[in-house]
Amino acid sequence: SMKRDTHSVVNAAALLQNGYTKEQDGSLRKALNAASAPDAGNRAGEKGSKELLTVVDSIGREIAILPRAYVEKFNLLIPAIGVLVHNNRGQVYVHQRSATKSLHASYFDMMVGGLPLAGESPSEAARNEVGEELGIRTGPLHPLFTVTWIGSPKRGGL
Repeated sequence: SMKRDTHSVVNAAALLQNGYTKEQDGSLRKALNAASAPDAGNRAGEKGSKELLTVVDSIGREIAILPRAYVEKFNLLIPAIGVLVHNNRGQVYVHQRSATKSLHASYFDMMVGGLPLAGESPSEAARNEVGEELGIRTGPLHPLFTVTWIGSPKRGGL
């Protein structure tokens, strides 16, 4: 629709103003248009590189909605959630990440989490991730803190 195209143009400008670059072939524009396609992936549909993620600026304001593959390729800043799961005795759930993860493969982790999809609140994403990863239905979850982590272009981070 015309409204979505205008939104994409504004967000492309915001990306460029926030230090992101446009490829010579115009792929930033192509990715933004792909994000508005009705068959783009979402939590209920296709998972993986076609998932739509919200790109934010350094203070958390939404500046674009792009496919996951594009976000990872250019190491764009996106929200993420982590849930510390414990039992009523205070024992914390620890697991080993899959060897196929693009970030910290095979490391041990005490957080269950992931990336909120475009339009999904952090609380919804947290509940969904716990359900997907552990098969647990949760009640209300309470945020503990917010951190901004800037990973390296090779996705290594700190």
